[in-house]
Amino acid sequence: MARIQDPRENAPEINLISMVDVIFLLIIFFLFVSEWSNFDNFAPVRLPEASQAKTDPMPAPGRIVVNLLANGTFMVTGSALDFPALKSMLAAECALSRRLNEGKNHVSLTIRADEAAPSGALRRLFILCLDPQIGITEMYISAYQPESKG
Repeated sequence: MARIQDPRENAPEINLISMVDVIFLLIIFFLFVSEWSNFDNFAPVRLPEASQAKTDPMPAPGRIVVNLLANGTFMVTGSALDFPALKSMLAAECALSRRLNEGKNHVSLTIRADEAAPSGALRRLFILCLDPQIGITEMYISAYQPESKG
């Protein structure tokens, strides 16, 4: 006589231990990547105060952040650059943007200048951003908004 099998006997099992390991690794990966994307915001820069500063609601994902330190050094992604190296890096980024976007350029740049940075270095950076051969399309300047008292 044939025995009727219980369908639960041959049901596939899900190994939860492996799944927990994979989820844990994914959490660590995304935490690391999210912190790395804010790397430029941790440069030793004391931003100037501006009472009318506005929060950037949606920063562009590919925005270049240029930090200008108090000693006049430019920093991009944690690397110190002199002015000619910064100029060639920005020109290369804009050329890549034109190549990828069918001749249209869209490069967004944020300047984080220390309040004690030399004005000459900041002026050179502004002129560089306005250079049509470089092709920066959007430029933002970071400032610190003091909290209102009262």
